[in-house]
Amino acid sequence: MGDRRFYLFKRKNGVYYAELLNLGGARVLYRSTGSRDRDEALLTVADWLQNGITITRCIERKSLKEAADFKSVMKFIKTSDINEEQALTIALALKNRGLLAVGVSRINGGKQDLIKFLLNFWDYDHSVYLKDKRLHGKSVTKRTCVESARLIKHNWVPYFGDKKLAEVTRQELRDFGISLSEDGKASGTINNVLSVGTIALRWAYLEKIIPENITERLDGFVGGKKKRDILTQDEAAKLLDNDRYWKESRPDRQESSEKAYIAAILAATSALRSGECRALRRCDIGDSVVYVRHGYNSIDGLKTTKNEESNAVYLLPKVRNLLINLVDKSPHKKMNPAEQFVFWGNNPKKPISAQTILKYFHAAVKRAELDLGERDIDFHSFRHFVATAWADETGDLRQVQKVTRHKDVKQTARYADHLEEQKIAAMGETAANILPFSTEKGA
Repeated sequence: MGDRRFYLFKRKNGVYYAELLNLGGARVLYRSTGSRDRDEALLTVADWLQNGITITRCIERKSLKEAADFKSVMKFIKTSDINEEQALTIALALKNRGLLAVGVSRINGGKQDLIKFLLNFWDYDHSVYLKDKRLHGKSVTKRTCVESARLIKHNWVPYFGDKKLAEVTRQELRDFGISLSEDGKASGTINNVLSVGTIALRWAYLEKIIPENITERLDGFVGGKKKRDILTQDEAAKLLDNDRYWKESRPDRQESSEKAYIAAILAATSALRSGECRALRRCDIGDSVVYVRHGYNSIDGLKTTKNEESNAVYLLPKVRNLLINLVDKSPHKKMNPAEQFVFWGNNPKKPISAQTILKYFHAAVKRAELDLGERDIDFHSFRHFVATAWADETGDLRQVQKVTRHKDVKQTARYADHLEEQKIAAMGETAANILPFSTEKGA
């Protein structure tokens, strides 16, 4: 005889109930047939066995096994001591199958203050996000964290106040961006303000702290970052053919103005950034190349370069002489070459400040009476100038990539292998021909 599939018995109210069994004889369901007539009850049970059974709140019929599994799952959820992580897994499984439309998040994570979350996210020493970045070989500088905290306090705090993390909506982020625009902020500034929050909110979604990625399709919606403009050949020549526009009459300012001028010459010939110029030490000056191993800012001090790699860049002989002469004037020249800054400051452990270089740059532009109009010109424009000069002269973007040391031409592809030192030095011959100024101090 086959295994019994069910038992039928009558309750005191006269209604027949069925106890349904699995193939091993174990009970899986206990269900009323809804009938006081035994034959009708038997027909109902037979229908269940053949066609499946309807589970409470379900539209479709489920097989006996499916019904049993559902009941087991529900019993587990209702009675088991499950933790928050298990609960999230169950909810996300239902959401991923399209059976749950609402958001899924941790119980307490989204209840924390938005501002407190953002400030903790950009805390250099304690942020889980930043620690993970460093473990994976990606650096975020202290300067970035300090600037992010400043943007949060000056912009996010007045707008969002004590709002909770999980309460922020996509529409509120849009409105926030619009309010920044109405305050007269430039597009690049607005995107910088928004990014310190959108990066953190996207991470919170990935970590299941909030139920929805409210940053989706919002990045850059107020416009792109404003690009720095480029100095023309005539403007660069006028500024750098000699140092007359950089010279200061006051003796206490002459050394600083000279350092700013030589830094400009270096940037306009070898395409170094301001922080890379200031980070140079005596040991970085080769015979025909300059080794770009670090950048420098006032918060992090010496740090990795922007592309996080050391590079060698051609160095014109006349520019090298200017650098060596500058080092020889340093009051710290007895220091170890690995510690002695080329663009030295009063403190032997710090180079000249970026603000000082920029101050003398603007003074030189003013004395040269350059008509810049509405163009956004600053010290970094020298780097764009030399890159443009290379592109115009050679038409070879790969050479331009080598000069600027970008990891890729479009900021997406991998950085090409370094040229050999001799090839880099040979590039200086081209530079000597295409750059219009003599690079001789006082010429």
